[in-house]
Amino acid sequence: RAVLQWLDDDFLKALALPEVFRCFVEATRHEPRTAEQAILLELLNPGVTRIRLFVGWDPLAWDLDAFNLLRQITGLTTGRSGQVAVVLSQSHRRNLPWALLDGLARRCESLGVQIQVLPDEFLRCGSGYLLAEICHGDKGTAFASFSEQSRAPGSIWRNAVATAPLVRGEIRTADDGLPWEAVPRLTCESIVQERPNSCQAMFFSGQLNGPVSSFGGRFWDHLLQTSDWLRQRLQQEVPVRVEYSDRHLSSPLTVRLLLEVLRSLLKECQAKQFEQIVIRTREVLNGEAGHLFQHEWASTGDFWGVLNTVFGGIASGKPEIELTRPGILQHARTLRLCWASGMQVEILLDEGLGFMHTEDLERFPFAQAIALQAAAIEATFRVQQKPGNQVPVYLLQRQG
Repeated sequence: RAVLQWLDDDFLKALALPEVFRCFVEATRHEPRTAEQAILLELLNPGVTRIRLFVGWDPLAWDLDAFNLLRQITGLTTGRSGQVAVVLSQSHRRNLPWALLDGLARRCESLGVQIQVLPDEFLRCGSGYLLAEICHGDKGTAFASFSEQSRAPGSIWRNAVATAPLVRGEIRTADDGLPWEAVPRLTCESIVQERPNSCQAMFFSGQLNGPVSSFGGRFWDHLLQTSDWLRQRLQQEVPVRVEYSDRHLSSPLTVRLLLEVLRSLLKECQAKQFEQIVIRTREVLNGEAGHLFQHEWASTGDFWGVLNTVFGGIASGKPEIELTRPGILQHARTLRLCWASGMQVEILLDEGLGFMHTEDLERFPFAQAIALQAAAIEATFRVQQKPGNQVPVYLLQRQG
């Protein structure tokens, strides 16, 4: 009885969500799980009729490859009547780089997911930012965060954001003013029509399969068949600076593939070395040591040492290796060629070099000395692309 007296109304009010977080008014409840966990759990309820995921924030923070939630949702709804849509605000739709928008559209199309565009105010709920709506007929559950950063498609949906609590609330679809059929949609076809004149798009769909030692030759053959102007430029003048930025360049396989791409670029230019090579990636996560070519390094020191050793042979000076903390480097995997005249060409690899795999399970000696690891990078094996997977590549010409 004494405990019950202590648990009075004042105490219970103290446990309630602060007013600023009650974006669904009285129906607001704190959600202790991550956004991904909460959404997947809600989808286990029968009778889901529609699902909306609201994405946004800084395009540099987007990591579409790490947005596993979209694939998981479509896997759970396969064979069920629920419709799935990714929602962009009108302002984000206007400001997204074309290549990133095209990459999103192609992923959504392959999964049978719509892309909808709504006025900015429809993606807010009080002081909160809508993350998802899961509806069962005319009722549903919505989730919101209080940091717009939580909307960036990628691994952040799997992580808790301590400074931005996740809340949930009950909604009625008749009240949202968003009839599914009337919402403007984006398709791959409509986005292709908006492609900038300075941008070319092409696709890898198995052309790169074969011995790893000739991977670079196949890479440039396919690109230069599509782009005569780039072929002519490379034959006229050697780039003075080559930059590669990819936060997923963290395994011996991706390092070897990049090495072959740069070696073949030198052959295309009829040159022996580049004046300057810059490679930007993230520090490895220092986890458990792997044993295969596609596994990541466990030691940042070993990783840095191998990169310097391997790429030092194709640069006239010491290569610039920049390792950033996880989450700092932008999503875009970019190979940038820079000429003395100021002209630049950016080759945007939608999935970096991670779309290739070894045909067999090739072992790598992570436990050996750096020099031996660098030598092992040169192993002989075959690589292949995942069957049925089309990987877009974009060429952009810029005047620096």
